[in-house]
Amino acid sequence: MNEIDMFRASQSSVPMQRDGLARRLRRAAVQAATALAVILLIPGPAGWAPRPALAAEYVNRPSITIAPGVQLPLTLSAPIERVAIGDPETVTGRVVGPNDILLLGLKPGRTNLIVWEVGGERAYVYPVVVPLSTADLERNLHDDPELTGVRADASGGKVALKGTVASNEAHTRALLIAARYFPDGVNDQIKVTQQQMVSVEVKFAAISTTTLKRLGFNFLSGPSNSLEYALVDPGGGLTGSIEGVSPLSDALSVLLRLPGSDLSAVLSVLSGAKLAQVLAEPTLLVRSGESAEFIAGGEIPIPVPQNNSDTITIEFKEFGIRLKVAATVLSPNRILLQLAPEVSALDFGQAITIQGTQIPAITRRGASTTIELGNGQSFVLAGLLSSSIDDADDAVPWLGDLPIIGAFFKRQQVNRERQELIIVATPRLVSPLSPNAIPPLPGSDLQNYDPSQGDMLLGRNRLRDVLPQYGLMP
Repeated sequence: MNEIDMFRASQSSVPMQRDGLARRLRRAAVQAATALAVILLIPGPAGWAPRPALAAEYVNRPSITIAPGVQLPLTLSAPIERVAIGDPETVTGRVVGPNDILLLGLKPGRTNLIVWEVGGERAYVYPVVVPLSTADLERNLHDDPELTGVRADASGGKVALKGTVASNEAHTRALLIAARYFPDGVNDQIKVTQQQMVSVEVKFAAISTTTLKRLGFNFLSGPSNSLEYALVDPGGGLTGSIEGVSPLSDALSVLLRLPGSDLSAVLSVLSGAKLAQVLAEPTLLVRSGESAEFIAGGEIPIPVPQNNSDTITIEFKEFGIRLKVAATVLSPNRILLQLAPEVSALDFGQAITIQGTQIPAITRRGASTTIELGNGQSFVLAGLLSSSIDDADDAVPWLGDLPIIGAFFKRQQVNRERQELIIVATPRLVSPLSPNAIPPLPGSDLQNYDPSQGDMLLGRNRLRDVLPQYGLMP
């Protein structure tokens, strides 16, 4: 008869007279059951079935909330035998006294804590929650006067930034501050109340560098053979120069409009002298943080034979001038501008023939750049070069065809043309006008002009007199 059977026999034959004796016997029974459970781990003979061990009683207790990085003492009414934590990466703890546990919150999350009393009869289960703490984040956000309308919400297990700001720059600062507290990211729900509009004026011009060199004029060179590259306001002073040979003749570079010499005026003079050709002058209006696109050109049909078939399909390829622009207002006087210009043209010198159809090649020149400018500042994107070679044979009729002496009546000339694409961009901040502030359209005051008989007799014509004011010829 084992210890448990002896305990049960004694319990049935001898009534208990004292509560203290009953508690001691109960403790002895639990210890015997524990020893029996250990013995049952050893394999026994076939057909031998061990008796089940006594299980502890689990009692659910109220939830415990601990902030990250905060310690919390927990005291029980009975001595503690051992503890277990479900997720030690969320909460950690240790026994510091017979009835005391010290818990430490590590990171936001949920887990549980199980505490066994001495004797193993009863175990207490505590749900533990480590919430997201947003108090320090909001305190840091509100230190910025432009971020007082931003609040942090920790509901749903992730931090969300809500509220409104006045500019994109303030929006970016709020996200950077939140990233220091929550590197895993936040749910951005901030709204920018005022989206600024940006007007981007772009001018495409092709300059014949070959002709300019023949005339001894270096378009991209400043005084003393230095290239002026400074970021300047219109009418401002020069802030820097690059000494030596201009790098724009061989590589893609960026420079800004020179103070005291309007680049648009220079292009106009060169265009009038047939040294430059203005290809396009688009003006794009784009909202801050958005993008716009401009294209001027056409599409060429390309026949494409299909494999193992006489069928020919047509694909259209674009050519011309394309511009993609994106603008972001960083502050009341700073604009982040992203430009991706491209100029393409048909090249019949590199054409191929497909089933008797001549298909020209398409040459492309493009670039992509990002630059930060002030309101009204300009910059030039240059160095996009293209070269072409033309052979010209001139001969005196009949005499040029004579043998031997015909060479004296012929002239062969090889023209090498080198062009450089210049792109000038000027962003400006614009605001909508109120209905009462809209100026009249040019010439609207003469819309209903009807010359009188006196005007016709005297040869007066007000409409003809005002046409030059709007760039029109009378």
